[in-house]
Amino acid sequence: MGKTFKILGILGLVVACGACLLAGAMARELPEAKPGLYVHKDLRFTFSYPAQWEEQAPRGVEVLRVAKPNQFHLPVLTVAINDLTKGALLNDASKRYIQSVKKSVPGSSQFKILTDKPITLKDGIPARGVTFKWNYNPMVQLQSAGLIVYRGKKVVSLTGTTLLEGQTTPEKLLEMLQTLGFYE
Repeated sequence: MGKTFKILGILGLVVACGACLLAGAMARELPEAKPGLYVHKDLRFTFSYPAQWEEQAPRGVEVLRVAKPNQFHLPVLTVAINDLTKGALLNDASKRYIQSVKKSVPGSSQFKILTDKPITLKDGIPARGVTFKWNYNPMVQLQSAGLIVYRGKKVVSLTGTTLLEGQTTPEKLLEMLQTLGFYE
């Protein structure tokens, strides 16, 4: 009789643990995309942005571009996905990120990094955050924030940009980018 209770107790524990795991897996299902929520099914992540912002045509490796609806379409938030360079370290991601911005915006100059720091996303994923100011051209000065995450063989880069001295600070842009969440 004692063995039977032990076996039943162990089975009950296994069933309870299985139910907990199943509940956890069900809670991590990707939500459906909607205004204000971008969902990337392949890399299993979401990104939240103000629902009233307008989607723009993505450029280059961008998968999402949204902007505040005004005459300048600023601030603008983007999500881009690139292949991860073999041996790349997350601690060096900000330097690579700034170089990619320079390359994608010919004529840009005067890049000044304001902050460069490690960030842990709400789901425990390590990331790198950078804020900087720069000249789009000699007449237009911008401020931006970037959030970089390495996932498998991919780099997920989020960018927020607005006019220098605009109402949205680089720190606020970085905070907005940190709505990125992965579903494992």
